[in-house]
Formats: sequence, C-alpha cells, structure tokens
Amino acid sequence: MFYLKSDRLSARVWEPGEGTNNLERFDRSCYVDELTLDGKYQFLTGEPGELLPHRLTGGKGLVSEIKADELGVEAGKGGWFPKFGVGLLKNETGEKFSFRSPYEMKPFEVEVEKGKDWASFHVLPELCMGYALDEKRDLRLSGNTLTIVYHFKNVGEKSLSLGEYVHNFMTIEKKPLGPAYRLTAAVKGLEGYEPPRGGPAYGTAEGFGWRDYTNSSCMAHIQRENVDMSRPFFWKLTNGESPAWVMEETSFFPEKAPVWSIDHIVSCECYNAFTLAPGESIDYWRRWTFGD
Repeated sequence: MFYLKSDRLSARVWEPGEGTNNLERFDRSCYVDELTLDGKYQFLTGEPGELLPHRLTGGKGLVSEIKADELGVEAGKGGWFPKFGVGLLKNETGEKFSFRSPYEMKPFEVEVEKGKDWASFHVLPELCMGYALDEKRDLRLSGNTLTIVYHFKNVGEKSLSLGEYVHNFMTIEKKPLGPAYRLTAAVKGLEGYEPPRGGPAYGTAEGFGWRDYTNSSCMAHIQRENVDMSRPFFWKLTNGESPAWVMEETSFFPEKAPVWSIDHIVSCECYNAFTLAPGESIDYWRRWTFGD
C-alpha cells in the first residue's frame, strides 16, 4: 500500500493484488480504501460483510467496476473471458459474470507510478475472444479534492459496449442511516419516489432522504430521465449531525445512478455507458470534494 497527501487530504491506496485488492469484481487500479480530511474526518468504508447475504467481493472506499457481464455467456462453459480491470476469468457455468461466484483468474498486469499527491495506473491489455481494453487512470489530490481522469482505448478486434462506475462506499463519520442523512443531486425532482423493493429511502425535490435506520440493503435509482441535463451532474452527501460532507462531480451525464444504502453507508454509483469500436478511445473524469 501507499499514501498520497495534499495539504488537507490523506488517502491510502492498495497496490494491485495487495490486501483486499485481489478479487474478481473490482478494478485493481485506483483502489482507495481510506481518506481523511484535515486529520479528523473520515468518509470511506467497506462492505458490511456480516449484514450481506453474499460473500465479500472486496468492496471498499472508491472502487471501480467495468461491466461487460455477457462476455461470460459468449465464452461458454469452460471458456475464459475478460473482466476488464481485473483479469481473465474461467467460466465454469456458461452463464454471465456474477459477483456472487468465485472464478479461477489470470490477473492483468498493472503498472503503477506515484508521487507525493498523485498516482498513475496502466492496466495492460490482453487479447481474449477478440476483445482487449487498454485502461489508464490518473489519480491526484489537490487541497480538499480527489480527481481521477480515465482513458480507455479499444485495442481488440471487436467492438466493446461497456459500463464503468465507482461504487463509492461513503459514510459521514460512520454515523448510522437515519433522518440526518441527505443526498442532493442534479436531478429534476424525485418527490413521491419509493424504492421498488422497499426500504427507508425516499425521493425528495433534490434527491433522497432516509426515514430511519436499516441493517438491510436498500436500492434507490436515479434514471437517465431524472438527470437534469441543464447543468453538470453532481451528488452531495450530508448528515445533519456532522459538519462533514462529500460531493462527486462528473464530466459526463450518467446513464443511471443507483443509490445503495445499508447500516452507515450511502453509495451513489454514477454509471458511464459507452461503446468503443476497435481503435476508438474515450476520456472523462470524476472529482470528489470533501468539506466541513
């Protein structure tokens, strides 16, 4: 592991294959699992394993996942398929990728460079089934902000339809869910919204609130049609019992932004969906601001 520091932030980053950064789900680059503002406020947390019905998948802090789950079906039973950002996985069932299942894995090589307040990651492509993705991320701390710049290039023989998102295992000082939490976002209004599977989250004019505590997972949704396209997209998490807050801004309009919550965690996942023909590339960024 290594630490990055600005004048206000300290972030702990796991090397690829180190600690919990060694499973089949989450991208091995920019795996940030601890972050402290001004030496006193902490915002990142991890999957509450004792409360979940499935095995732990290595979810902590700011962890990215690239979705192309149907490649498992294309590989077929016994075949190998790419889980971009992670490695080649062996499909024992013939079904699409499922984070609930373990896989035999051949990890991708990841090159890492770092300085005092920055780190660069390069996931080296490996051709499989005609697919290959060259993946680069640049992480930088500045004052009270953390920025990740993404560069993906399709270096394979076939087109890629991908969805990339950061899970954002966020908390305000590990305070339990309840009415003090609020999530505001660049939305048109979500009044009257109720999660399809129930739970304490509910829609407001500016985003979401929580009626009470729950130790069961609750999934609410910001769909594309709910996004206010007249301004850049953002979400901001606050808790009325703390001066601390966190905000994420993106250079893209998300295809969707699920909001997963449980116990002391609120995870707003800004999903960037894109298609790359062979030789095509895409660049974009996310920026998190932490304040009090």
